[in-house]
Amino acid sequence: MTILCIVDIDECLNNVTNKCSFKDLCNNIERGYTCSCPDGFRLENDGRTCKEINVYIECNGTGWGPNCQNECNCAPGAVSCDSTKGCVCQIGYNGAHCENDVDECADNPCDKQLEYCENIPGSFLCKCYQGYSKISSKCTNIDECKTNKSNCEQICSDFDGGYKCSCFPGFYLTDNGKCKDINECENDNVCDQVCTDLSPGYNCSCNPGYYLDMHNGKTCKGIDNK
Repeated sequence: MTILCIVDIDECLNNVTNKCSFKDLCNNIERGYTCSCPDGFRLENDGRTCKEINVYIECNGTGWGPNCQNECNCAPGAVSCDSTKGCVCQIGYNGAHCENDVDECADNPCDKQLEYCENIPGSFLCKCYQGYSKISSKCTNIDECKTNKSNCEQICSDFDGGYKCSCFPGFYLTDNGKCKDINECENDNVCDQVCTDLSPGYNCSCNPGYYLDMHNGKTCKGIDNK
């Protein structure tokens, strides 16, 4: 009589015979093996394949996560509430609920020489410094002297980013930007005898018995000295 010894083969040790989706969850049994799946997966009818369980159902924007257990509570900076990720922020916002406005001006993306950055909700603006105007998306110097924006009474001198007011000879610029006549006659050394202020300038003359030296227009000489 011949006795046969049956030796069990461990299919789990061979990647060819191990048909489990997760090889390390293969359990050898007599005359075969069984497969199991990790959390979040279920074993299909073939006893080998693991399929992911979709525990994230449609939450209609009111919650997110497994069984919509987390409340969205998204801020205005959110585009939507994803059923698996939560609040989805629009560009320019961050935070768990998209409640934080990103300050894009922190890195100053504008032209630092001609523009300053103004942060606005969800974005930023590049604005021209005073004295410049944006033309074709570029800040260009404004010639205030040509556009009559200078309010200069007499002389206007334009320069990049601004202008300067000045006055004609015989006038001086006051603190309020007006040109006022200089009274040269207040200086005792202007004329020898009689000084008449003009606008602009002044005129020298002499007392009776004297005549004005025409060489300098200031000195008076006695008629008897002619």
